[in-house]
Amino acid sequence: MDSDDERLGELLRSLSRESASRGFTAGVLARLRQDEQRRRRFFGLPLERAVLAAALVFLALAGGLLMRQKMADAARHEALARIETLEAQRDALEAELLALQRDARDAQGVIYLGSTPDYDMVLDMSRLARRRAENTIRPAMAAPQHNQPQNVYFR
Repeated sequence: MDSDDERLGELLRSLSRESASRGFTAGVLARLRQDEQRRRRFFGLPLERAVLAAALVFLALAGGLLMRQKMADAARHEALARIETLEAQRDALEAELLALQRDARDAQGVIYLGSTPDYDMVLDMSRLARRRAENTIRPAMAAPQHNQPQNVYFR
């Protein structure tokens, strides 16, 4: 086998040497770099830019979700504050209603209800007490239709 190897070596040495054309090495290396760059692409972008774009999208989504959560928290706090305000107003109205009912039950004179430029509104409590005793109090909607309400006196 040594003789075959030696013979092959002699044949190869006897061949004429070929030299590469000008720019061959630079062209091969450039193609290798292009191939490497093509392999390092993701959705048509260089891998570094694709990673950066994905990170930006992630940050934008995370920021949007965080802002949405903060807005929901603010709306929840505002709703709770409104509920507390409404409950306080309801309690005040209930207390005022109880006071008016107590005054109406205990009063014997007239109660001033308010006025407009044309008339004053008063409630005659003695008349109300008499009707309560007679059990003839009816809701205003059930009252007969007259030109003037019975318990309103004009100036």
